[in-house]
Amino acid sequence: MLRARPAWVSADENRDMVQNEIMLESSNKQNKFSIGRSNRRDVELKLKAVSADHCKIEYSKDKGWLIHE
Repeated sequence: MLRARPAWVSADENRDMVQNEIMLESSNKQNKFSIGRSNRRDVELKLKAVSADHCKIEYSKDKGWLIHE
């Protein structure tokens, strides 16, 4: 399981709309997650500093959690 919290929020963003915590858990069916501002991503982050297709996170038993741009 991966737990993360947003570290930076711009002053003009609605802080009530920002997730306080994100948890990802890999399973036999899914070990890759897409992250971005777009609602087509597995994890949608509504922050101005995040692009629509920001990154992908993958879990590997050999290497642990990996982040890909």
